[in-house]
Amino acid sequence: MRYGGPAGRASMVILAGGRSSRMGTDKADLTLGDRTFLDIQIGKAAALGIRDVIVSGYRGRQSGVQVIPDPGGCEGPLCGIAASLGMCRGESALVVAADIPLLGADTLRRLIRAREETRAPAVILSVGGLGEPLIGCWRTALAETALKEARTGGRSVMSFLRSVGYGTLALCISPEEIINVNDPETYGRVRNLRREIS
Repeated sequence: MRYGGPAGRASMVILAGGRSSRMGTDKADLTLGDRTFLDIQIGKAAALGIRDVIVSGYRGRQSGVQVIPDPGGCEGPLCGIAASLGMCRGESALVVAADIPLLGADTLRRLIRAREETRAPAVILSVGGLGEPLIGCWRTALAETALKEARTGGRSVMSFLRSVGYGTLALCISPEEIINVNDPETYGRVRNLRREIS
Protein backbone atom coordinates (compact mmCIF):
# COMPACT_ATOMS: atom_id res chain seq x y z
CA MET A 1 0.00 0.00 0.00
CA ARG A 2 1.15 3.53 -0.70
CA TYR A 3 0.64 6.80 1.05
CA GLY A 4 -0.61 10.08 -0.27
CA GLY A 5 -3.55 12.44 -0.28
CA PRO A 6 -4.37 15.19 2.21
CA ALA A 7 -2.13 13.70 4.89
CA GLY A 8 0.90 14.25 2.66
CA ARG A 9 3.81 11.95 3.36
CA ALA A 10 2.26 10.29 6.39
CA SER A 11 1.77 6.63 7.22
CA MET A 12 -0.30 5.18 10.04
CA VAL A 13 0.69 2.64 12.68
CA ILE A 14 -2.10 0.90 14.58
CA LEU A 15 -0.99 -0.85 17.77
CA ALA A 16 -2.97 -4.06 18.16
CA GLY A 17 -0.65 -6.26 20.22
CA GLY A 18 -0.70 -7.01 23.92
CA ARG A 19 -2.24 -9.82 25.89
CA SER A 20 -5.71 -8.28 26.42
CA SER A 21 -5.76 -10.10 29.76
CA ARG A 22 -8.32 -7.80 31.42
CA MET A 23 -10.59 -7.86 28.38
CA GLY A 24 -10.32 -11.60 27.86
CA THR A 25 -10.35 -11.32 24.06
CA ASP A 26 -8.45 -9.51 21.31
CA LYS A 27 -9.45 -5.86 21.72
CA ALA A 28 -8.85 -5.04 18.07
CA ASP A 29 -11.71 -7.41 17.16
CA LEU A 30 -14.24 -5.81 19.52
CA THR A 31 -17.06 -4.12 17.66
CA LEU A 32 -18.97 -0.86 17.65
CA GLY A 33 -21.98 -1.28 15.44
CA ASP A 34 -20.93 -3.49 12.56
CA ARG A 35 -17.23 -2.56 12.56
CA THR A 36 -14.32 -3.81 14.62
CA PHE A 37 -12.07 -1.41 16.51
CA LEU A 38 -9.35 -2.18 13.98
CA ASP A 39 -11.64 -1.45 11.03
CA ILE A 40 -12.63 1.84 12.67
CA GLN A 41 -8.99 2.94 12.94
CA ILE A 42 -8.24 1.84 9.37
CA GLY A 43 -11.26 3.88 8.27
CA LYS A 44 -9.71 6.99 9.83
CA ALA A 45 -6.57 6.45 7.77
CA ALA A 46 -8.73 6.29 4.64
CA ALA A 47 -10.55 9.48 5.67
CA LEU A 48 -7.17 11.22 5.96
CA GLY A 49 -5.98 9.97 2.59
CA ILE A 50 -3.40 7.66 4.17
CA ARG A 51 -2.88 4.46 2.23
CA ASP A 52 0.23 3.19 3.99
CA VAL A 53 -1.16 1.46 7.08
CA ILE A 54 0.83 -0.89 9.33
CA VAL A 55 -0.87 -2.93 12.05
CA SER A 56 1.45 -4.04 14.84
CA GLY A 57 1.06 -7.28 16.76
CA TYR A 58 -2.42 -8.19 15.51
CA ARG A 59 -3.37 -11.85 15.93
CA GLY A 60 -7.05 -11.72 15.04
CA ARG A 61 -9.04 -11.94 11.86
CA GLN A 62 -7.78 -10.70 8.50
CA SER A 63 -7.36 -6.94 8.48
CA GLY A 64 -6.88 -6.16 4.79
CA VAL A 65 -3.68 -4.18 5.52
CA GLN A 66 -0.09 -5.07 6.32
CA VAL A 67 0.28 -6.78 9.70
CA ILE A 68 3.66 -7.26 11.33
CA PRO A 69 4.41 -9.28 14.46
CA ASP A 70 6.33 -7.78 17.34
CA PRO A 71 10.04 -8.43 16.77
CA GLY A 72 11.93 -10.86 18.96
CA GLY A 73 14.00 -9.62 21.85
CA CYS A 74 11.53 -7.11 23.22
CA GLU A 75 7.89 -6.59 24.04
CA GLY A 76 5.52 -3.76 24.79
CA PRO A 77 4.26 -0.73 22.85
CA LEU A 78 7.69 0.78 22.17
CA CYS A 79 8.81 -2.46 20.55
CA GLY A 80 5.74 -2.53 18.31
CA ILE A 81 6.09 1.15 17.42
CA ALA A 82 9.76 0.75 16.53
CA ALA A 83 9.22 -2.26 14.28
CA SER A 84 6.29 -0.58 12.56
CA LEU A 85 8.10 2.71 11.95
CA GLY A 86 10.77 0.74 10.13
CA MET A 87 8.14 -0.56 7.68
CA CYS A 88 6.48 2.78 6.97
CA ARG A 89 6.90 4.56 3.65
CA GLY A 90 6.02 8.01 4.93
CA GLU A 91 8.31 10.55 6.58
CA SER A 92 5.88 10.67 9.51
CA ALA A 93 3.59 8.08 11.00
CA LEU A 94 0.49 8.53 13.05
CA VAL A 95 0.68 6.13 15.98
CA VAL A 96 -2.58 5.11 17.62
CA ALA A 97 -3.71 2.15 19.70
CA ALA A 98 -6.51 0.05 18.26
CA ASP A 99 -8.41 0.18 21.55
CA ILE A 100 -9.13 3.95 21.42
CA PRO A 101 -12.04 3.73 18.97
CA LEU A 102 -13.74 7.09 19.61
CA LEU A 103 -10.67 9.12 18.63
CA GLY A 104 -11.60 11.52 15.83
CA ALA A 105 -9.93 11.71 12.44
CA ASP A 106 -9.69 15.50 12.81
CA THR A 107 -7.58 15.08 15.94
CA LEU A 108 -5.23 12.83 13.98
CA ARG A 109 -5.05 15.34 11.13
CA ARG A 110 -4.04 18.04 13.57
CA LEU A 111 -1.29 15.82 14.98
CA ILE A 112 0.21 15.37 11.52
CA ARG A 113 0.15 19.11 10.97
CA ALA A 114 1.68 19.82 14.38
CA ARG A 115 4.62 17.47 13.77
CA GLU A 116 5.25 18.92 10.32
CA GLU A 117 5.14 22.48 11.64
CA THR A 118 7.32 21.95 14.71
CA ARG A 119 9.71 19.43 13.09
CA ALA A 120 9.89 17.69 16.48
CA PRO A 121 10.89 14.02 16.41
CA ALA A 122 7.40 13.24 17.69
CA VAL A 123 4.29 15.11 18.77
CA ILE A 124 1.79 13.50 21.13
CA LEU A 125 -1.72 14.52 22.06
CA SER A 126 -2.19 16.29 25.39
CA VAL A 127 -5.63 16.51 27.00
CA GLY A 128 -6.16 18.23 30.32
CA GLY A 129 -2.41 18.58 30.78
CA LEU A 130 -1.76 14.86 30.39
CA GLY A 131 0.27 13.49 27.50
CA GLU A 132 -1.10 10.52 25.58
CA PRO A 133 1.98 8.60 24.39
CA LEU A 134 -0.06 6.15 22.28
CA ILE A 135 -1.72 8.94 20.30
CA GLY A 136 0.88 10.82 18.33
CA CYS A 137 2.78 11.47 15.14
CA TRP A 138 6.38 10.26 14.92
CA ARG A 139 9.24 10.67 12.48
CA THR A 140 9.73 7.25 10.93
CA ALA A 141 13.50 7.84 11.09
CA LEU A 142 13.22 7.08 14.82
CA ALA A 143 12.71 3.37 14.06
CA GLU A 144 16.26 2.12 14.60
CA THR A 145 16.88 4.15 17.76
CA ALA A 146 13.53 3.13 19.24
CA LEU A 147 14.11 -0.56 18.53
CA LYS A 148 17.56 -0.46 20.09
CA GLU A 149 16.13 1.17 23.22
CA ALA A 150 13.25 -1.29 23.39
CA ARG A 151 15.65 -4.24 23.16
CA THR A 152 18.30 -3.01 25.56
CA GLY A 153 16.53 -0.81 28.05
CA GLY A 154 12.92 -1.93 28.11
CA ARG A 155 11.99 1.74 28.18
CA SER A 156 8.43 2.95 28.29
CA VAL A 157 7.18 4.98 25.36
CA MET A 158 7.27 8.20 27.41
CA SER A 159 10.81 7.54 28.64
CA PHE A 160 11.96 7.07 25.08
CA LEU A 161 10.20 10.22 23.90
CA ARG A 162 11.84 12.23 26.68
CA SER A 163 15.24 10.98 25.57
CA VAL A 164 14.79 12.02 21.93
CA GLY A 165 12.66 15.10 22.50
CA TYR A 166 9.02 15.53 21.66
CA GLY A 167 6.28 18.11 21.38
CA THR A 168 2.70 18.10 22.55
CA LEU A 169 -0.51 19.15 20.87
CA ALA A 170 -2.85 20.42 23.59
CA LEU A 171 -6.48 20.13 22.53
CA CYS A 172 -9.72 20.82 24.33
CA ILE A 173 -11.57 17.67 23.32
CA SER A 174 -14.02 15.49 25.17
CA PRO A 175 -12.28 12.99 27.50
CA GLU A 176 -14.56 10.34 25.97
CA GLU A 177 -12.66 10.66 22.69
CA ILE A 178 -9.52 9.17 24.24
CA ILE A 179 -11.08 6.38 26.31
CA ASN A 180 -8.84 3.32 26.20
CA VAL A 181 -10.90 0.11 26.24
CA ASN A 182 -9.10 -2.32 28.54
CA ASP A 183 -11.93 -4.19 30.28
CA PRO A 184 -15.57 -5.22 29.77
CA GLU A 185 -16.89 -2.35 31.90
CA THR A 186 -15.14 0.29 29.77
CA TYR A 187 -16.24 -1.51 26.61
CA GLY A 188 -19.86 -1.25 27.76
CA ARG A 189 -19.40 2.45 28.47
CA VAL A 190 -17.93 3.10 25.01
CA ARG A 191 -20.77 1.21 23.34
CA ASN A 192 -23.30 3.33 25.19
CA LEU A 193 -21.46 6.52 24.24
CA ARG A 194 -21.40 5.47 20.60
CA ARG A 195 -25.17 4.92 20.67
CA GLU A 196 -25.69 8.38 22.19
CA ILE A 197 -23.51 9.99 19.51
CA SER A 198 -25.21 8.13 16.63
